[in-house]
Parts: sequence; C-alpha cells; structure tokens
Amino acid sequence: MCLNTIKTLENHEYLAPVVLFVYKRLNETIQTVESLQGNILAEESRLFVFSDGPLNDQDKESVAEVRDYIHNISGFKEIEIKERDTHLGLAESIILGVTEVLEKFDKVIVLENDLHTSPYFLKYMNDALNCYQGKTEVASISGYSVPLKNNDVDLYFLPGTFWWGWATWKDRWKLFNEDGTYLFKELKKRHMMKEYNINGSFIISPEIILKKHIKAKLSSWAVRWHASMVLEGKLSLYPSRSFVNNIGIGSGENCRVKSNCLNTQVANKPLNVDLQPTKVRPEIVKKIKKFYLKAHLHLLCNLIKKLITSKY
Repeated sequence: MCLNTIKTLENHEYLAPVVLFVYKRLNETIQTVESLQGNILAEESRLFVFSDGPLNDQDKESVAEVRDYIHNISGFKEIEIKERDTHLGLAESIILGVTEVLEKFDKVIVLENDLHTSPYFLKYMNDALNCYQGKTEVASISGYSVPLKNNDVDLYFLPGTFWWGWATWKDRWKLFNEDGTYLFKELKKRHMMKEYNINGSFIISPEIILKKHIKAKLSSWAVRWHASMVLEGKLSLYPSRSFVNNIGIGSGENCRVKSNCLNTQVANKPLNVDLQPTKVRPEIVKKIKKFYLKAHLHLLCNLIKKLITSKY
C-alpha cells in the first residue's frame, strides 16, 4: 500500500473535495446523493454542488425542485452550493466548476447527478489520488470500469480518460484544452486518432462526438479532456471492479442512447491501491474491445426489434 494511502486513512486533510454537478433530474440527483452519503469517508469530505440555471421556462420548475433538495443535503464535513443565474450547459458548467474548485485545492473528485457510487468509491478515489500524485504520466482517476471477465489485475491504465466519476489534480487539469478544432487537427496530424478511440473500443467513438462538438451540434467537455490527455501522452487509472454505475443513460443532456449494456454492479468491498507500472496492457484493451463489440451488437439488435415492431 502507498505511504500516501495510509496517510489518507489517518489524516482527513488528504481527502479531495467532491464536486457534484446538477441540473433538473431530481430522482437521479437523490439517488446520486444518497449513495454518496453512504460512503465511508462522506462525513469527512467537503462537497461542492454546482446547479446550472434553467435553459428555458419549461425547465424552471424542475431546476427549482432540484435546488430545494440540494439545500437540505447533510452528511458531509462541509457543503457549498453555487447556483448559476444563467444556463451554461453541462460542458461549460463542468469546466468552470472544476477550475474554480482547483483554484483552492490541489485535487478534486467529480460527479454528475446520475451516478450511483459504491460505499467505497471515495476511499478508492482518495487512495488513488494520493498514491499516484507524483506519477505525472497519470492525469486522471476513473471510478467506472466496464465489467472485465477473468481479470487478473486490480488496477489498469488506458490512454486519456473516462467521465463517469473521475478525479484529477490541479497541475494535470491545466493540460485541458478547450479548442476542439485544434485538438481534432492535432490528433489527425500526429496520427493519434486510433489511440484516441482506444483502438475502436468505445461504444460511440470520441472522434464522432468531437466532430459534432466542432460543428456545434453538441457541446462536450469530456471528449476535449480526453483528447487533451491523449495528445499529452497521459493515462487514466481504472479499477478492475467498478465503483460507479450510471443510472441516467438516455436521459442526460448529451446522452440519447438508451441501453443497459453499460450497467455494472458497484464494488461491495474496498480495493487495495498501490503503485503499478504505468503502461497500457494489450490484453486489457482486447477485453474492453470485446465488451464494447457485444454492446454494439446489443444496441443493434434493440434497434432492429424496434424497427420490426413499429411496422405492426
């Protein structure tokens, strides 16, 4: 076990602040907060909640309901709530919120309001942040992992990042480049698009999302953070057992794909975090590609079923 990990357990000053972004989904927000409250380090952790302003009059009531709820949250060491007067959108809200918190702290744990976490999520994230703080080739900690069968490792690395419950450090976040056009051109210029797409593993390729972002068809902070990391040769650390499950697939601002193929059971016990060789293991990438191939087939079958049944 890392020395810094031991300090995490003994000294609560080693705990990273938790930043939660909310908008208008009350039920998902409640589930996210309640699972977070159930974490063993919740009472010693600072919680920052950023509430985006309503996009239109139609959203005002649901945004108000979420705001009423978050003002009654308890169970954390400190709680700070910031309500935006205007609608920034998910991407801008996360970029500004993470940047604001990292002006005061050296590290941060980030959640959106549709993530159910394991009771050991905060422990894993803090242990990993402290253990790999000096390993600058690691720029992000992921709380989510796809289900990996017959896995013989507790931790693994992939290029770039993933965005369902993640963490980073102040110095790594400075690598974030908001210019999607520049990022796309550089990935092409350096012949790194294959690495950006994790050899074609992702269920929806980051390349496609980045193109849509450039054309202003959607706004994504995640693919720009992922691209920034890949171009800088940075890795993310992943747990072999997921500490996060997304409960809002299909209902989010930028997510319209409804499928349970990415669901996973969250870890029911802690994971020992120690220093591992910071390299991507081809056998892990192969397993992830196999998982996403099955996920693609699952989505395709569902689409075909809908097309068939719609004719009768």
